[in-house]
Amino acid sequence: MFTKKMFSLLLLASTGMIPLAVIAAAETPDAPRQQVSLEDRLVTGLRATRPDDVAYCERVAEATRTGALPAKLVDSTYLWAIGRQAKYPLPAFAQALSIQCRRLGIDWQ
Repeated sequence: MFTKKMFSLLLLASTGMIPLAVIAAAETPDAPRQQVSLEDRLVTGLRATRPDDVAYCERVAEATRTGALPAKLVDSTYLWAIGRQAKYPLPAFAQALSIQCRRLGIDWQ
């Protein structure tokens, strides 16, 4: 959807009054993109809706922040779980993370 400012700039550019480079510069965001927190990524990507599920994602994010869980392990398990195209990937993530932690001898809970 066009804003009034964007429409005006495009109208002026189409008549040749201003170059298209001005429009491209006008639409560039000033602030850099913000990093999404691990907790938000887990809750959203794993589709955690129940309070217990959200709390689990918070515990995983906190354990990753404190170093109890390796970030690479959490990321790879997360990507595997959402890549399965399941409607609700959280149970697969939790089970796979548990199995991987057991194999590596990590006790984070």
